[in-house]
Amino acid sequence: MPAIFLPGPGPADRWVGPREVAPLTKHSKFEREKRAKEAERTKQIEAAWYGSMSADASKAFAREVEAARARGPLAPPPDMAPGTAPRPPRPGREPKVVDERATKRRSY
Repeated sequence: MPAIFLPGPGPADRWVGPREVAPLTKHSKFEREKRAKEAERTKQIEAAWYGSMSADASKAFAREVEAARARGPLAPPPDMAPGTAPRPPRPGREPKVVDERATKRRSY
C-alpha cells in the first residue's frame, strides 16, 4: 500500500505510511474472530462440495468460474432520456391518452 498524504491545518500536513492509516471501520475482536471462523468454515464446505463432484465436473465448474471472473461485471445499461419511465407499462395498463380538445372546452 503506498503512502497517503493527510492534509491538515498548518504543520499537521504529512505523509502517512500504510501502517499508520487507521482502518475505515473498526470491528470488535469477537467480530473479527467470528468472520475468520466463517471464512474457514466456508472453505471447508466448498472443499467438501468439490470433493463430492466427479473430477471432470469439478474441473468444468472451475473453468466456468474462471471465465466468469475474467469477464468481469456487466456493463451498465445505457442512459435513458429524461422523463422516460424506467420500465414500460404492463400490457393493458398503458396510461390514457388525454384529448386536448376536451380539456380546453368549458361547459357552463
